[in-house]
Amino acid sequence: MNIFLYVKQRVSLLDVVMQHTKLKRAGSYFKGQCPFHQERTGSFTVSPDKGIFHCFGCQINGDVIAFVEKIEQCSALQAARLLAERYSIDVSQFNHVAPSSEDHGKKERYFITCTLFVQWCHEQLLKNSSVLAYLHKRGFSDEIIKQFALGYFPGGLASVQRLVRYCAKQQVLVEDLLNANILRRGNNVLYSAFEERLLFPITDVVGRYCAFGGRVLALKDKRPKYYNSRESNYFHKGSLLFGFNQAKKEIQQSEKVFLVEGYTDCLAMVQHGYKNTVATLGTACTKDHLALLARHATKLYVLYDADAAGHKAIMRLVNLCWQVDLELYVISLPDGDDPATYLLQHSSLDALIKQAKDIFSFVVQSVSADVANQSLRTKLSAIRTLLQQVAKINDPLKRELIADTAAQALDLSRSAILQELERCVVFDGKITASQTGNQPVLQEKTTKVSQFEINNIDKSLFSAIIHNVSYIKNSHVVTLVEYLPSFLKDTLLVLKSIVDQGDEVTFDVFYAKLTDEQQSYVNKTLLEVTDIIDEKMLDCLLLRFQKKRWKIIVNTLKKQIEQAKASGEHDVVLALLERFSELRRTSIVYKGVS
Repeated sequence: MNIFLYVKQRVSLLDVVMQHTKLKRAGSYFKGQCPFHQERTGSFTVSPDKGIFHCFGCQINGDVIAFVEKIEQCSALQAARLLAERYSIDVSQFNHVAPSSEDHGKKERYFITCTLFVQWCHEQLLKNSSVLAYLHKRGFSDEIIKQFALGYFPGGLASVQRLVRYCAKQQVLVEDLLNANILRRGNNVLYSAFEERLLFPITDVVGRYCAFGGRVLALKDKRPKYYNSRESNYFHKGSLLFGFNQAKKEIQQSEKVFLVEGYTDCLAMVQHGYKNTVATLGTACTKDHLALLARHATKLYVLYDADAAGHKAIMRLVNLCWQVDLELYVISLPDGDDPATYLLQHSSLDALIKQAKDIFSFVVQSVSADVANQSLRTKLSAIRTLLQQVAKINDPLKRELIADTAAQALDLSRSAILQELERCVVFDGKITASQTGNQPVLQEKTTKVSQFEINNIDKSLFSAIIHNVSYIKNSHVVTLVEYLPSFLKDTLLVLKSIVDQGDEVTFDVFYAKLTDEQQSYVNKTLLEVTDIIDEKMLDCLLLRFQKKRWKIIVNTLKKQIEQAKASGEHDVVLALLERFSELRRTSIVYKGVS
């Protein structure tokens, strides 16, 4: 047994996939949105029993090793070792296998270094009474401080040296701290941009510490209020959300998520019971952020500060919300409040949540309020910009409902609004003015078609055998496999070779022996042809297959018999005649069950 099969048999593919996208049961399978490409309708399918997945949209498929390999962008061996580490699987018996590559070694050291820094800074915070007092005054409990591993980096060269000594005990060197952008090298001295800052550790989607946000505490500190880690190969602000790993399970269960602007807002929300809350990392919300959330939730509630910047950030979301399958709602906070200050006074957001507006109702009302006292030219520009956004909505009914809302809010006739909408055409996510004035036409992207076009009987027989690999022991199955299309036949002959060698017939063992191309087709077929075929149904299927192929079978056997006769191979001739007789006998027998 190799390391791949050893790890696969001890890790649930479903558990691993659910860390990256929400899946719902569909019979014996699970379906959801693909974590590898953006889509509105979930086409990603997982078979927990077989341990395989297939996306019918982008055609990516494989087993748990392949999934991690693609998610982490690493080699298969690196994926196996990562899973072993994450699930505490002892793979020491495979130490003879080539070690991880140098690049992967750097990646591992990066995450180890970040984890040590989190631990050290958390210890420093717990020792600092003034920082703890600040957090308690802000309303944060010891439990929330521990849950998010908040930290503090004391200032001065002595603190830097203590950090270096602490990490050295764990074989993490100064060079590692420099590579992780935790320390910097000045004129013959080491220092950190995180010194004298409250630290908010940031994790990636699988919970590894990968970056930090730092907030100044002293009023006299003239540095920028917040400082985030520099971007690197392992940290991209535009694709990660603070608190996501802690909130993921709650998001999946509730199917909704709250989005706030800051770290402290996120902490306050979680502490007051809104555990399905995440925050952007000091940047605007991106399409990648929304796509990540859409794989786990159906509703997104936005709580941005009640100021001009917060309002502008919400307006930017309008341009993104139609590109992902999320219902967006805006929770309006009182002027001068952010979620943290509001909760400190009121302890609950429930009343505001009930008054939340869907994002387009919010935008329509905002635009109508903004243009009330503007010039005609400004009004026209604002209204047309708004309607261009409405035109992006794919659902015609929803588009008309929002158009009605816009007509009432802007005090315009419904016909004028609809006429303006008809001048926009939605094509591949871009808005262009229509020259014809016709109703918008939506053109769907074409999906990839498998290179293997197999008829339904062939596909059903192939799938029946793969679903129950023991069927390959059936002599009639073995005989008829020869008359399947060559690609399917070659795949099933791999299964037969396992039987011939006397090995245990299991799907995992069979799957591991296939080529990448064969694995890909097996994944697609098993997750497409889901009927369970018992032995009686198998007999019927074999009869249908035999009837369909009868002329080909007879002609093939005749040629083989003639060639054997010409070569004087009398034993082969007798074996072929016996096979022909057996096929005729089974055909007669099966008529009774067809």
